[in-house]
Amino acid sequence: MEAPWGLCLPAGDTIEKAKARTRAVGRKLKDVQELPVGEAAGLLPSNVTEDDVEAAEEDSAGGD
Repeated sequence: MEAPWGLCLPAGDTIEKAKARTRAVGRKLKDVQELPVGEAAGLLPSNVTEDDVEAAEEDSAGGD
């Protein structure tokens, strides 16, 4: 059975565009660094709780 090329080509194009965007975002973020807790606390809105901060740290440590 032959592949439906009418569907494969647009899907491949979408994947290539996503790869390009991922590389562009990576270039923009390469110099971003983690702030020390004291500095971060001064920049965050007062309604951010410690639980929110811990959840964000767990998300960033996940390696996804």
